[in-house]
Amino acid sequence: MQPQPQLELAEIFEERQRIKNRLSESYVLDEVASERLKRRVLKELQSRNLGDIHKAALHHELAAILGTQGRVEDARGHLEHAERLGFERIAVVFTLAFIYLSNGEVMAARSLIESGYRDAPDEAISIIRTHQAQAGMVGVFMDLPDNKQQYFSASIEAARILYRRGIADLELTMRLDTACRMIRSSISHPILGYKVFAQEGEGILYRYLVKAPIDDLIGLNEKVLDALLENHDGPLDQELSICVTPWAPEDAGDEQEAYRVRIS
Repeated sequence: MQPQPQLELAEIFEERQRIKNRLSESYVLDEVASERLKRRVLKELQSRNLGDIHKAALHHELAAILGTQGRVEDARGHLEHAERLGFERIAVVFTLAFIYLSNGEVMAARSLIESGYRDAPDEAISIIRTHQAQAGMVGVFMDLPDNKQQYFSASIEAARILYRRGIADLELTMRLDTACRMIRSSISHPILGYKVFAQEGEGILYRYLVKAPIDDLIGLNEKVLDALLENHDGPLDQELSICVTPWAPEDAGDEQEAYRVRIS
């Protein structure tokens, strides 16, 4: 007997969560499991007994799988299809923003955040702030009180540094986009974790966790620096550093800012 559609969807969601959790713990994507799950979703979508909302949820799950594999445009297409079928707009926005950010498309994430979160519920503010911090939109943190969470606190200080020098945070986003596109194109996993440091007199530092041999990381840092020097020139470059740093087993399961967002 075939499982009921609702049970099938629940099992698909649970399997995607297991794949995501293994990725978070190891920084290695299980490609075989991902492909198997993708085929399962596609097979389920062929059923004639599904309602639009159920199909929308399946398209959302498929988009999340594709996004993890780095297939951003395909993922966006399925999310747009999900929205046309009645999937909640804010859920589509959250998922797509996460996919953009984990694949280094920081400018695309910023544009989406600016246009897509206007009607977000109050309970979503924390996730929105997480996206804004990762996208370099630190200006929104200017009027927030100091926060114990490291990346919120760093975003507040980064905003103050930019404000004192008359630098728009768009300049920060542009540089993060350049660096993150280079990083994502050079590694075998999504951008899952990063750390931010900001202090007056010391500047702003973004460090992205990457699982790769040390020699590869050295070469990647050189590529990131070259890309930044080639594409940007301004006062922010005296304050900002962006680099990759090695992932280590003790980082396993550590939910960094880039991986806090629920995409289900």
